[in-house]
Amino acid sequence: MACFIAEHNLSLNVASHLTKLIRAVCPDSKVAEELSMSRTKARAIIVNVIGETAQKNLIENLRENNFSLLVDESPDKSTIKHLALIVRTVDDNFQVEDRFLTLIPIEDGTATALHGKIIEYFSEKNISYKTNVRLCI
Repeated sequence: MACFIAEHNLSLNVASHLTKLIRAVCPDSKVAEELSMSRTKARAIIVNVIGETAQKNLIENLRENNFSLLVDESPDKSTIKHLALIVRTVDDNFQVEDRFLTLIPIEDGTATALHGKIIEYFSEKNISYKTNVRLCI
């Protein structure tokens, strides 16, 4: 259910309603009868299981394939500056996909500092930015 909620970009509040719907549609099912999920549990599964697996798979993909890097630096509403890294990849069927990579807190918004943070992140994740990164327009 958590995968369904994440895949269809639904509100986490739908989790408890979805369990009720499944029970109503499958009244004879023992599995449906014992099904339980709140928004808290759905969030935990999405962040800690699905999110971590997706992040791991994305990083593996970036280690092996070319990608374009999109960057955006901006403060949030608490005035803390962040550097968002988005990667654009192309799969074997030539489908282009933009994926969120990470959000890095920064203190200095200069080009040199931002470049340093990007290089530091790629080095930590063992992603070859010198041979894999391409221009994104």
